[in-house]
Amino acid sequence: MNGINGYSLLNPQMNTPTLKIVPFDSYKGIPQLEVFRFYILILIKAGSGIIELDMHQHEFEGPSLILIPVYQPFRMIAGEKIEGCFLQFQADFFWNHKFLSEMQSKAALFSDSLNTPILNLETLELDELLSLLHRAVTEIQIDHVGHYEMTVSWIQIFMISAARIRVSRQHKPLFLSSEESLLARSLMDAIENHFIKLHGPTEYASLLNVTVKKLNRVAKQFTGKTISGLIMSRIMAEAKRKLYLSEKPVKEIAHEIGFQDEAYFSRVFKTQEGVTAQAFRGNFKGLKSYAA
Repeated sequence: MNGINGYSLLNPQMNTPTLKIVPFDSYKGIPQLEVFRFYILILIKAGSGIIELDMHQHEFEGPSLILIPVYQPFRMIAGEKIEGCFLQFQADFFWNHKFLSEMQSKAALFSDSLNTPILNLETLELDELLSLLHRAVTEIQIDHVGHYEMTVSWIQIFMISAARIRVSRQHKPLFLSSEESLLARSLMDAIENHFIKLHGPTEYASLLNVTVKKLNRVAKQFTGKTISGLIMSRIMAEAKRKLYLSEKPVKEIAHEIGFQDEAYFSRVFKTQEGVTAQAFRGNFKGLKSYAA
């Protein structure tokens, strides 16, 4: 499906959009995007501006790639002359942790240990990423057999290519041993399934039948964060999602994500995010990307 809102790929089972690629420029305006449930990448070909995440502002200038993790509200303030495209896809589009390359590219691009969402690109790197997106868009527009799988494959290559660029900037290896990758994958799955009820590293170590020391080492090597950090990141992502999407009282949201004491939840939220839950809700309620 294509048109003024870009190019969308429908999930063949659900018949719902799972991927969207949206070109933009200053003259046509910056499109509105759904923020939650989607990873968003903004490929800037030319121009500059500011991206705001969780009250922090980051300046960008093309060519660059801006990386917005799932459940993350953001504000884009673009300059007068800007050109690029949005890549938006659901969390389960292809990162289902079945393959090591999926986990590695995801960690390299969206690890919370990285202090900036902006990846500056060389001209040849930009050309490579644009070429891969062009191939994906071409597949979206045709009705040949296997076009969904081909599109997913081109986006996988795009993400792995972007991850390689980012890793080359960090000067550290991306790959883990097969045993470590399996353990890291199991930990990520366990946190996703149990983060509301299980909040301690020892609980996950017991669940996965390993020592806390070993599990922490693998977590740190793979994500740059400890087990506790990964758990807290997932809890905060869920808290922000509920604050953003609902009108439920903070006390009710706290209970839903495993906090029986609203005051304790409020202290934790402010420590992690730098603002109170109410302030976060007030600042980001109804916020989507925009040009100014």
